[in-house]
Amino acid sequence: MQSTLIPISTSNKHKDKKIIFSQINELFNEIFRLKRQEEFVNFLKFLRRVPNYAPFNSALVFAQKPDCFYYASKEHWKKFFNREVKPGAKPLLILVPFGPVKFVYDLSETEGDPITEEKLLYWWKERKGEIDAKVFNKTIKRLDSYGIRVEIGDLDYIKKVDSKTLGYALEKSGSREIGLHPRYRKFYGITEMTEKYAVLVHEIAHHFLGHLGGYRVKKKNRVILKIEDRRGLEKSQKEIEAELTTWIVMNHFGVNSDSSITYLAFWINKKMSEIKTSIDFSFIFTTAKRIIDLAS
Repeated sequence: MQSTLIPISTSNKHKDKKIIFSQINELFNEIFRLKRQEEFVNFLKFLRRVPNYAPFNSALVFAQKPDCFYYASKEHWKKFFNREVKPGAKPLLILVPFGPVKFVYDLSETEGDPITEEKLLYWWKERKGEIDAKVFNKTIKRLDSYGIRVEIGDLDYIKKVDSKTLGYALEKSGSREIGLHPRYRKFYGITEMTEKYAVLVHEIAHHFLGHLGGYRVKKKNRVILKIEDRRGLEKSQKEIEAELTTWIVMNHFGVNSDSSITYLAFWINKKMSEIKTSIDFSFIFTTAKRIIDLAS
């Protein structure tokens, strides 16, 4: 895969943002249109190595340098890894909220102390591959401010959905709800909590991706969330978007494995043949970041 040239301006970021989003979408849709599944596997493996970065920025870096191993700013390389950016190193550009673009550099463009993949992955957090009750509870609490109520079902759950369905997302007369299977009333360890959180994230994704209709949320006369109505998408596309969003969020917590990467890439590649429209990958990446922020 060759690098995709992204025309990012350091002085007119807002004007270029739509172009950037469009090109990211074009890149990833082309990967599946031409059935280059291995490239998407490489992208997911790249995301595993940079779980602490915003998913969209990682996609942007991947578009500029597909063989990038790990990226960080000049200051970050020095502070956390005692490495210097080489003279004449080629910078990569990422977006910064409410500010100009930022220069970052691949590992290959630095020199200094030896470094291991383990150190790259976990310098920023103590826990690896775990979801605890704090993450789950904080997410639920913050969902309330977005007008989404979460309930863990009782016997009435079976009346609403099939007993094999682990969760559902519902919008009715402006009221938004997520229901989780009664089995999640109790959990006995990290494995069960991880599954419970993954189901929750999948259903949040359906709401935040507009699959149940558009809506706006205001706080102190300021719009904090604006979702367009995307109910018209095909069912397969909705599931692709929700599954990929869930994988990215779980990846942030170090949950995913190499086998999950291979399976997800194969599954999406198969599902893509069932839909007629392009996938909005940029929206998926930004939605994943929004869900991650609920637990931050």
